[in-house]
Amino acid sequence: LTTGFLASPTVLLGGGYHIYDCGGDVIRGYEKAGAHLAGLIPPGARVYWKGGESAVPLLYLKDAVIFPPQINSIYTFRTGGEADALARYGFWNEALARQWADQADYILIEEGQYGGWLADFLDSGTYNELSPTPLTAPCREDSGIHIYQKQRD
Repeated sequence: LTTGFLASPTVLLGGGYHIYDCGGDVIRGYEKAGAHLAGLIPPGARVYWKGGESAVPLLYLKDAVIFPPQINSIYTFRTGGEADALARYGFWNEALARQWADQADYILIEEGQYGGWLADFLDSGTYNELSPTPLTAPCREDSGIHIYQKQRD
């Protein structure tokens, strides 16, 4: 028991480093990503957000129109349900997500979140991909944000 207690801070018994133990400058990563977004997305644009860990990059957008339930990501997502009732209480479902994606001028997707119906939606040719942001978390290779702009008629 004593040996285990003394050895617990080691990689062998302590489990080593985890993704949340990033040694990089995460705040600087958010600043760079936010500045990149602010340079591409004009004030007043409607923005669909499918991020991962944090919605901090949205803070850099001037007067962006966002869909508030998305800020909390999967925590306010519900499977099924009546869309209007969910929205009234700050929740959302796939039907609302599809509606918002169709209304958006820009769609922002963290690389690790890309896939499913939204990938098919973007492949339809309605949106053009702009240059992605730098990584928001230097220790996560899938933390860059892809930016899609709706084509103008």
